[in-house]
Amino acid sequence: MDILELFFNNWKNRHPILLQTTPRDKFYTNIHHEIKDLSNKYKEKGIIKMYDINLNYDDFEWIQKI
Repeated sequence: MDILELFFNNWKNRHPILLQTTPRDKFYTNIHHEIKDLSNKYKEKGIIKMYDINLNYDDFEWIQKI
């Protein structure tokens, strides 16, 4: 998580990120809550605009219409 947090801290004063993660293995499920908490923290700071977990591997798009 330290690397991800460093990335978000360095993203200040830029356009907010549309962040989407795709779980690939059992390890991801162990850190899912940490990623969600971290994304909420940076949503409040305006660094992340939207966070989503993509469970459909074939339907990935960089920008999704809401």
